[in-house]
Amino acid sequence: MSEILVTDTLFIDSENEQVMTRAGHRVVRLEKLRATEDELIASLQGKAGYILGGIEQVTDRVLDASPSLRAIAFTGSGYREFIPAWPKALQKGVRLSAAPGANAQSVAEFAVALALPMLRNVFALSATGGSTFFMGREFSSQTALIVGFGRVGQISARILKSLGFRVIIAAHPSVSSSASFPVVEIDEALPQADLVSLHVSHPSGDHVLSEERLGQMRDGTVVVNTAFPDAVETTAAAEQARSGRIRFAFDARPERLPSDLPHGAFMSMNAQSGFLTKEAIKRTSDRVTNTMLNLLSGRPDPDEIRVASRP
Repeated sequence: MSEILVTDTLFIDSENEQVMTRAGHRVVRLEKLRATEDELIASLQGKAGYILGGIEQVTDRVLDASPSLRAIAFTGSGYREFIPAWPKALQKGVRLSAAPGANAQSVAEFAVALALPMLRNVFALSATGGSTFFMGREFSSQTALIVGFGRVGQISARILKSLGFRVIIAAHPSVSSSASFPVVEIDEALPQADLVSLHVSHPSGDHVLSEERLGQMRDGTVVVNTAFPDAVETTAAAEQARSGRIRFAFDARPERLPSDLPHGAFMSMNAQSGFLTKEAIKRTSDRVTNTMLNLLSGRPDPDEIRVASRP
């Protein structure tokens, strides 16, 4: 009987465990959100499979110390951030998978849920905020710019359009045209936008919204970031928020965020929350369970990461 390690507690419920047990595997849990490198190495000893449900990282050292490991299934889409040793894993013959799109509906809904009260400055107008007046605008008079037109970006665009927004998409090598929305170069689009919603994957280069690009935006713009904190240059964003020119909502707490910003100018979560719905967790857990069984049995799986996916 081979063993499968599952980290954290959100993903893989008792029904999923039973599915893997019936297939001849024993499930072992490490119920920590962020296991250390040493903790992960110790837990992976003798394990054939590993479902990465936390936010720990699979480094070269972890791989080298886990000779029995044959498959890693990541419960999100941005696997490179959490499996930095993914090229080495593929070289060693460890099969890898991710679950792109499994939580896309939940994240898109959360992005819109952040955007709408920010546009009307609801948080600053609350009884605990102190403001008593804010001249807002109807959604139908505003332009929303979607930066990152993958699964989450596409769903967000459809929701915003249904609410009356004019929606435009930032051009990217993977997005040159759209049947439903105008595609505009980002530096041309930013001055047009009342709402900028970020849905990009983790880059290897500069901030998507740098200090220069933040300076291109019109007064009163709202930026919603449900991607990753460093997609926006935090220091420059804080200055824009402090001046009241641009307001921000992040689905995570950026590092180096000042504590003296005006109420409602920069809202952030204690941790990423957009993916966290019962439906998304169940959908992801079922999908990853099936994928892990395929990877360990040698069967093909549509979520497997191939050598051809290397940059």
